[in-house]
Amino acid sequence: MVDFKIYGMKKTFGTVIKETVFQSLSYVKWVYEGLYDMITGRYGMEAVSGPVGVVSAIDNTVKQEKGYSYLPTLFVLISINLGVVNLLPLPALDGGRIVFVLVEAVRRKRISAEKEGLVHLVGLAVLVALIVFISIFDIIDLFS
Repeated sequence: MVDFKIYGMKKTFGTVIKETVFQSLSYVKWVYEGLYDMITGRYGMEAVSGPVGVVSAIDNTVKQEKGYSYLPTLFVLISINLGVVNLLPLPALDGGRIVFVLVEAVRRKRISAEKEGLVHLVGLAVLVALIVFISIFDIIDLFS
């Protein structure tokens, strides 16, 4: 038999901040777990959404019984997701720039702006192509 109790928590400034940090860290963990699951093949491309899929998810959230009350939580999750993805060590993202800074620190020598710019340009082209590819699947999914 499983038994549990729900205890109320007094809403003070400290408890609200503590719970906000805890919930945000939980969302960050979910995002990393999701990325890991996609890399290891547990989830396929159907688990990935671009801008079209995100708007569709927002629309579905509003239409469900949760209505507008769940939107702030969804927006927080989307924001944290974008932040985590932005820190991935990929060219054209902040994580890619961090990699360049770390390489320069280890080498104690700057990488030429032209070379770094070219790497980020290629990375940006790949990311834009990926967004277009994902958006096409999102649009197909909308009409199926």
